[in-house]
Amino acid sequence: MVDFVALTGSIKTAFDLARSAKDVNDQARANAAVIGIMEQLMDVQSQLSATQVEYQTLLEEVSRLKGALDDKKRFDAYRLVRAPMGGYILTLKEECVTEDCPPHSICPRCKEDGRLSVMTDTDYRFYCPACPFAAGKKPRPPRFKGRVVHSGFT
Repeated sequence: MVDFVALTGSIKTAFDLARSAKDVNDQARANAAVIGIMEQLMDVQSQLSATQVEYQTLLEEVSRLKGALDDKKRFDAYRLVRAPMGGYILTLKEECVTEDCPPHSICPRCKEDGRLSVMTDTDYRFYCPACPFAAGKKPRPPRFKGRVVHSGFT
C-alpha cells in the first residue's frame, strides 16, 4: 500500500527545494537544487503510479465483490421448504410474487452452485431440469407389470 505520509513528505521536500533555489545566486547550488527537485518529483510520480495501480486493483475487487453480493441477494426471495414426500426445495416467498414473477420453486442443489434453476412441478414430484435433483409430492399410483386391468366392460 502506498504511504501517503511519505508521498506528502516528498512533495513538501520538493516545494522546500524549489523555494530555496529561487534565492540562490550560485549556478552550481541552483543546479543541485533543481536536480533535488527533479528527484523528489520523480519519487512522487512513482508513488502516484503505484497508487493508481493499487486503486485500479481495489476498484476491480469492489466490482467483483458487488457482483458476488448481487448473486447471493437474488436467492433472498426464496424460502427453504420441505416437500411432502421428503427432500427440500426453495419456494418463492409470497411477498415476492408478482405478475412478472409467479409462484415457483427452485433447485437447492443448483443454488449451491450459484444457479437459479426453476423446478418443474408435476402431480407427483418437483424435479430440476438442470440436474438430477427431485423431491416427491405424493406417491405414484401402483403400476401393474405386464397386465392390463380391464373394467369388465367389453
